[in-house]
Amino acid sequence: MRKRRKSWNWSAIIIVAILVSSTFAVTFYGLTQNSNETQKYNGYKFIRAQAGWLVTINGRQVFFNAAPSEVENLMLDPQAVRALRSTPEIDVTSSLNDTNAEAIAIAEIQMEQVLGDLSRIYLRRGFLENTSYNLPVITCSQPSQVPVIYFRTGLNTSFYSEGSCLVAEAETAGDMLKLKDRIIYAIYGVIP
Repeated sequence: MRKRRKSWNWSAIIIVAILVSSTFAVTFYGLTQNSNETQKYNGYKFIRAQAGWLVTINGRQVFFNAAPSEVENLMLDPQAVRALRSTPEIDVTSSLNDTNAEAIAIAEIQMEQVLGDLSRIYLRRGFLENTSYNLPVITCSQPSQVPVIYFRTGLNTSFYSEGSCLVAEAETAGDMLKLKDRIIYAIYGVIP
């Protein structure tokens, strides 16, 4: 029994290493410009990068997977946007066994980097269920003093409210990253 637990711990370490290295690869390879393609949106100039778009917000260059024009049709409740803009902390949660768990982890890490760098908004990550990762259990059924974003895989790519959560639901890994971009665009007023 003890030997099985050790092998599971190694598996967890390997999964975390893959997630972290994937995030750094997307971030650093995405920051390499490969064309002169630009796009203006709401007073911001976006420059095409290898894996997405670069824009300067609050004097800092930020990488996005999707341009605003690709995600502007994803509607966010104005009340949820106000809550996200005015808080020092945002909680994010998901199911450990979600089919897009890797994309959710990348989205959370990228959100944490951008929000922490630009606004000093703390992003607290958790799961819907107890895990061995020593992360808090964050559910939509609990009242929360801070906004909670619940990333999950579903049949549509959209936002909606469920309990105390803003649910960000996507069909694919790429769509999960678009939802993350839409949230950040809303927080900084790129997309009102």
